[in-house]
Amino acid sequence: MGPSAFEECMAREKLVPVGGTIIAAVSGGPDSMYLLERLRSLSANSGEAKGFRLAAAHYEHGIRGEDSYRDRDFVSGYCAERGIPCYIGHGNVPAYAEEHGLSVETAARLLRYEFLESCRKREEREGRSAYIATAHHEDDNAETILMHLLRGCGVQGMRGMRYRTGNIIHPMLDIPKREITEWLDSEGIPYCIDSTNEEADCTRNIMRLRVLPLLQSINPAANKNIARSGRIMSIEDDYIEENALAALKDCAKVVIGSGEIGSGLPKRLICLDRKKLSSCCTAIKRRLVMMAFDEVGAVQDIEYVHVEAVIKLLGCSPGAKTQAPGARVVLNQNNVYFFAGEKELPNEEIRRIEAAEICEGMAVRTGTGVFRLRLIRDEELKKRLIREGSPSEFTGYLDRERLSPVISIRQRAQGDMFRRVNAPGSKSLNDFFIDRKVDGVIRDILPIIFSDEKNAAFIPGCGVSELYKVTESTEAILEIGFYPDVK
Repeated sequence: MGPSAFEECMAREKLVPVGGTIIAAVSGGPDSMYLLERLRSLSANSGEAKGFRLAAAHYEHGIRGEDSYRDRDFVSGYCAERGIPCYIGHGNVPAYAEEHGLSVETAARLLRYEFLESCRKREEREGRSAYIATAHHEDDNAETILMHLLRGCGVQGMRGMRYRTGNIIHPMLDIPKREITEWLDSEGIPYCIDSTNEEADCTRNIMRLRVLPLLQSINPAANKNIARSGRIMSIEDDYIEENALAALKDCAKVVIGSGEIGSGLPKRLICLDRKKLSSCCTAIKRRLVMMAFDEVGAVQDIEYVHVEAVIKLLGCSPGAKTQAPGARVVLNQNNVYFFAGEKELPNEEIRRIEAAEICEGMAVRTGTGVFRLRLIRDEELKKRLIREGSPSEFTGYLDRERLSPVISIRQRAQGDMFRRVNAPGSKSLNDFFIDRKVDGVIRDILPIIFSDEKNAAFIPGCGVSELYKVTESTEAILEIGFYPDVK
C-alpha cells in the first residue's frame, strides 16, 4: 500500500521538524483524532523512527460543562495509554469574551492558540524545535475561502489556509471530511462528538451546515474544487508577494524600530517613498500598503477600505492622514508614514538630568525610544573619537565639562539652534533639519539633548554639536546612546 494523502503532504510540504516535536492540537473530535493517529504512525512513538517526537495538547474552554470535562479526560486518557505526552490547558472563554468585547468563537480561538504557543515554547526551552499541528481539512479550507470571499477579499484571502504558517502546520488540507470519519471507523479509533458543532449559531457553522451542502447538491465536488482554486490562487499570491517584498525593500525604510524592512520585527514608525509607491501597479501598490501595516503590527484587522484610504491619500496634499485599526498613516511631500498605534504621539514634557546624577547604565525613556547615558574616562576612546568621530549617529560622545550642570531632553521648539561638527557657526535647528532633509514628521517627534535653553548638544540620527564634541582637553566623556522603541 502506498503512502496516504496525509503522509504525502507531510513529505511534500516538508512539515516534519527533524529532531523536534510536533504538538497535535487534540479536542477529541474526529478530525483531531485522525490527526493524532496519523502523526503517531509517523513518529518515533510508534516504534518506527521518523525523526520527530509527538505530543498532544488539549484546551478545555469552560463552555460546555460536563461534556467539556469528558472530552478532556478522554484525550488525556487516550494519550496516557499510548505513551503520548499530553499538555492540558483550561480557560473561561465566556468571561474572556465578555471582558474584551469578543464573540465566544473569537475568544476561544485566541485563548486556544495562546495555550498552544505556550506548549510550543516549553518544548523549545527543553531544547527541541516544535511545530503546532491542527486538524483543519479540505472542507474547512473551502469554508474559509468562501467566508473570505463573502467579505470581499483579494488573492490573499482566496488562497485559503497555507500548509504552514510560521510554526503552525496544517497537514490535512488535502483530505475531505468524509474520508476522515470513514478511516476512523474502519480502524476502530474512538472520538468525541461536540453537539455544538451541529448548531447553526455562528457564521462558520452556518457555512458548514447549510451553504456547503447546498453547493454540493449543485456539484458534488464543490468542496474539492473550491480548495483547488485556493491552491491555484496561492501560487499567484506567492508571485505577487515576492515582487511586492522586493518593491517594499526598495521604497520603505525604518524610522523608529528594530530590524530591517521584511525582518518580521515590529516597528513603531516606517515610511514609504511616495513617488515609488504611486508608480507601482495597483496589485503591487495594494500589497505594499498591506505589508506596511504589517511592519507596524497592524495587519490583523486591516480591510479593503483601509488599504484604499491609503492609496487615495497619495493624491492629497501634504499633511493629509487616515486611520486604520492599530495604525495611523500620514502623508507629506515625499513620504507616506505608517505609525504603530491609533493615537498620535503627544508632545512630551521636558526631562531634566543633573550631571552629578548620571551613573553607569542610566536610562531615560521617551515616547519614541530610550536614551542610555554613562560617564567614561578612556584615553584610547578619546583619541579614536578625535580621529574618526562617533561610529554611529545614534550614539553621541560629549565633553562633560563643556555641558551645563543640568541637561534636558525635549522635542524641538521655535528658536532652537544647532552647530554641526566642523561648521563655522550655528544655525537654527529648523534650517539644519531642512538642509539635512529630515522629514517634518520626524522633526516633530524626535527627542533631542539640550545643554541649555536653546543649544542642541546631540540629535539622534544627526550627531553631536561642535560646541560639545570631544577634544584633546576632554577629561570625562558623556556617552549618550538612543535606542528606538517599538512599544
